[in-house]
Amino acid sequence: MWASVVGAHIARHATPRALEGGTLLVSVTSPEWARTLEPEAASLCVRLNERLGADTVKALAFRWEGR
Repeated sequence: MWASVVGAHIARHATPRALEGGTLLVSVTSPEWARTLEPEAASLCVRLNERLGADTVKALAFRWEGR
C-alpha cells in the first residue's frame, strides 16, 4: 500500500517501519531524502489516512539509519 500512496520513486528511498502513537516512523536512504520528504509530510498523512481511516497517521517522522 505504501508505494501506491507515495509513488514508486519515493518508495525506493523511504520505507515505513512502525506506527507509534499516531506517528509513522519512516526509514530513508539518506539525510537528503528526509529533508525532501519533510515538507510533504502533511499531504502524505492525508493520503495515508484516506486508505487507513481518519487520524490513523497523525505525523510522519523520517529517519536515516546511516548505513
